[in-house]
Amino acid sequence: MHVQAFLLADALSGMSVLLVISTLLYLTDLRLHQATTQAYLQVQVAQKLLVQSQAQTTKAKGGKIEVQITDRAGHPVALELHKD
Repeated sequence: MHVQAFLLADALSGMSVLLVISTLLYLTDLRLHQATTQAYLQVQVAQKLLVQSQAQTTKAKGGKIEVQITDRAGHPVALELHKD
């Protein structure tokens, strides 16, 4: 009976260590995902500001410009802005 209790305690201890490691990995992954999402959103804001700035410059000069932006998947998205 004593041996069975020891083996059970040892197994639970091993499971606890695995649970702690698994939890830490999950939290690290979650933080990485949050940081990546936040960085992506900041890039989107920066790209919008760049387009707005270039549009204002173009409007002031009376010409047209092309802006090359990539989407989240890395595919190029071409925008052509004209003076209204």
